[in-house]
Amino acid sequence: MKTKEKVQYCCAVFSLISAAAFGAVGMWLNAEHVPAGGTLLLISQFLTFAATVFGIDYKWNKHA
Repeated sequence: MKTKEKVQYCCAVFSLISAAAFGAVGMWLNAEHVPAGGTLLLISQFLTFAATVFGIDYKWNKHA
């Protein structure tokens, strides 16, 4: 495995762990135990990045 691939996989694993941590802290800090919209957006970006590194092909669709 090349150094570039190791860095990519480490970043993807870090993104997965960060998404889980932000989700847990976001629910813990909120009185209703529901994460804020910005937190959910951040989590989705972390998960999308990790998915692309691991090779999952997902396309965003705009529905009017």
